[in-house]
Amino acid sequence: SATVAYFRPLNDTWQANFDTTVFYSEGNPASGGVPAVPSPGTDFFFSAGLYGNNVLRDRDVVSSTFRYANTSASTLYLLDSYYRFQTGPAGKLRVRPRMKLGYRELHSTGGHEILAFPSVSADYAFDDKTSGEIEVGDRFTVTRQSGTKLSASELFVFLGVRRDF
Repeated sequence: SATVAYFRPLNDTWQANFDTTVFYSEGNPASGGVPAVPSPGTDFFFSAGLYGNNVLRDRDVVSSTFRYANTSASTLYLLDSYYRFQTGPAGKLRVRPRMKLGYRELHSTGGHEILAFPSVSADYAFDDKTSGEIEVGDRFTVTRQSGTKLSASELFVFLGVRRDF
């Protein structure tokens, strides 16, 4: 595999980031009665992002990234954006609404998926080394293949405690 990344500050508020990765994977020959696994070939990944600090208020973060992935299984186009801001006593609470929107072409079936992942996360700093985190969201997908349409919605919740040593 090979990766190239480029980061560039645009001004005191905004910065841009670009990266690309090319990954080649070989298959496995048949052995001991196990059939051969064909090589999936070369996968290609690209992303371009724009990040801002102190955009609307002190210590906030704005992020929007476009991602592209072309693999043996699918081709994915994804836009991932969020806004993070601090609030609460002494700015100890950080809130981050986020939206991911995507389109995936499924190579094996000729179908495609439309994806939407809205979520909101929050973390609270109890002290300098300990914080609690929660993220709640949904994963909406609409898949079309072989003349059928399947819609799905999956609610998710992540909850955790972080302790720095």
